[in-house]
Amino acid sequence: MMKTEAITEQAQRFFNQGYEQLQRGEHKAAIASFSEAIRLCPQVAVGYRYRAYAHSESGNITQAIHDLDQALRLNPEDVDAYFDRAQELFHQRQYEAALVDCNQVLHRDPNRPAVWGLRGRIFAAFGDSLKARADFSRAIELAPHESASYYLWRGESHCECGEPHLALADFSEAIRQAPQLAIAWHSRGLVHHELGRRDEALRDFSEAIRLTPEIAWPYIGRAMVELELGRYTEALADFTEALRLQPKNVSALEYRALCYERLGQRDAALADIQEALRLQPDSARLYNRRAGLHYFRREYHKAIRDHVEALKREPRDAATFNGLAWIWATAPNPLIRNGARAVECATRACELTEFQDAGFLDTLAAAHAETGNFNAAIEWLQKAIELLEKRVASRDAAAPDSDAEMSLREYRQRLQLYERGEPLRVTP
Repeated sequence: MMKTEAITEQAQRFFNQGYEQLQRGEHKAAIASFSEAIRLCPQVAVGYRYRAYAHSESGNITQAIHDLDQALRLNPEDVDAYFDRAQELFHQRQYEAALVDCNQVLHRDPNRPAVWGLRGRIFAAFGDSLKARADFSRAIELAPHESASYYLWRGESHCECGEPHLALADFSEAIRQAPQLAIAWHSRGLVHHELGRRDEALRDFSEAIRLTPEIAWPYIGRAMVELELGRYTEALADFTEALRLQPKNVSALEYRALCYERLGQRDAALADIQEALRLQPDSARLYNRRAGLHYFRREYHKAIRDHVEALKREPRDAATFNGLAWIWATAPNPLIRNGARAVECATRACELTEFQDAGFLDTLAAAHAETGNFNAAIEWLQKAIELLEKRVASRDAAAPDSDAEMSLREYRQRLQLYERGEPLRVTP
């Protein structure tokens, strides 16, 4: 008896030592101390559970899960061990196993908001936004004043369900409860941007940058808004900073290239797209981006080749068919033009968009004009004009569609061209 008591007392001393080391962040030392406590008292579950914490903090998730398995073998009613293991499994993307552990906890104690929150994240990972939202709502009910993360995650579920205004309310509440939560500012900025509230989006992205200047995504968010506003120099600076922080970010490379293009720096734009394609060689969109740059450099063969590469990757992409048709129908170099192919590709682009895209109808008209079929060219261009006229008429007078109005002027001039029996030639 005395001997057993001495061993237990010694084990408790190692356990206390390990706990203090864990609190100080001395994870390796804590693992050694907990291991000694376990050696002396291998049937005490709490030793395994705390050693699991130390393994987790030191990055050894596999060993952490193994220790939690042992803890639960010794004490199958330990809800804390179930929750801890669920968290580790979640971070390992073992979502089904994590869900089982969350359910074990909620079966024994349904009043744990953190477990509802974790289960909501698991449902979100499964793509079940409705179940995720329900669990986040339950977590908020249980801890209404300490729910910034739950509001954030529920807001993301609202976004997934196409409910931006509900998402906006949740992100705002997350910010009210935790003003230093940069991801909430960033997420709200994305929603403001989606809703067309560019000034609010800029403010939110800027606050996220102030809180976490070492994270790339808020710079990208702000740059996208600046790009839409035509502030190309400011957008270029933000994309450049994002790439300094995350050099392999393909989105930043792609849209910085667009900034360079708008600023007339096409060599720099091409360099960014080349790098983006090196990182993401199966992206049809990037091939089309590069095709556009080649087109404006009047390197038509290269543009055609890139559009064809894009079609290999996305054989039903209407914009790619339209790009090919435009070059074959309107290029000033007769060695490039191919009217029959232009008609074929332009028709396919229109079929894929159910003949409801005015720009594609314009290309189809140009393709028919290249083959000498001016009656068809006039017919298709008139349909394009009708679509644009409806679009302009449907817009509020206070917010005119300047792009549509400019296209209308161009199309009416082209109509006169085709009526004279002349094909369209475009020099980039």
